[in-house]
Amino acid sequence: MTSTNPKYSVCITSYNKGERVRSCLESVLSQIDGRYELVLTDNLSDDGSEKILREYAENGKIRLFQQKCSRGVGRQIAFENAKGEYIVSGIDTDDEVIPNRLSPLLQFYHEKCEGNLLRLQWSGIVIAPGELVRTIGGWRNLQWAENWDICERAARIGKYSWTIFRVKDAVDPSRHSGMGAHEWSGSAIRRNRMRYRKYLDELRLRERHGPFEGEEEFGVGRWIDYLLARISLLYFGHLNPAGTNFNDGSPEHFVDSSLWWHRVGQDESQENLMYSMLLKKTPDWSTTS
Repeated sequence: MTSTNPKYSVCITSYNKGERVRSCLESVLSQIDGRYELVLTDNLSDDGSEKILREYAENGKIRLFQQKCSRGVGRQIAFENAKGEYIVSGIDTDDEVIPNRLSPLLQFYHEKCEGNLLRLQWSGIVIAPGELVRTIGGWRNLQWAENWDICERAARIGKYSWTIFRVKDAVDPSRHSGMGAHEWSGSAIRRNRMRYRKYLDELRLRERHGPFEGEEEFGVGRWIDYLLARISLLYFGHLNPAGTNFNDGSPEHFVDSSLWWHRVGQDESQENLMYSMLLKKTPDWSTTS
């Protein structure tokens, strides 16, 4: 049964994840006790997963809220209905939480990051006191980079940290920015609409500066989507102040979790590989010990 007086609220979002929602929820429920509650926002799924979610809600295992929404608004709805002192957000219903990871993760948080918003690299999970989330305004109406946005606002007031602590199994890396590859499937019109929304959200956050960035390939469709997003920006406006140049993986915000890996049986070779990737990716890491 969902706790009536929880310390931690695990906030989950869902949209058309089919039978995977069951394995996700069980992976969390199997490692929590009366200190936790599960709060879930469903973006009006219509693939049958909504029936599974209602089953869990009727059995008192989750608190369910159903509303058409962006990913950011979905996270915010779950947060606004959470009763816990601390928020654990960023788990989606196509994730499976590795057994016996939540409790050690929260112990690490309290020892090393208490009072801050902590982001787990490559997983999308963030942990923070509910009061801090309220102070910085929570999640905003974004489909892309919604966690980057809330981390940036926490960093402005000196309340942001990040680390490497593997809690869920590897997923499609593109989901770090909002959606996985499976959600890009469908008609060309659907893909164009999604790309337009991605460009608009990133422009509003001042996180995008051109139509083709990173490994994005040239395409006429991309140009059109980008130009439409630039035009829409005139109406929607920027969300962040001019001069925003936030790096959510910068060394100044990093908290070392390597001493905790053996406590949860974490694959240290894999985590060391992640650290070496960071060293190559971020030049100013060379100035840290």
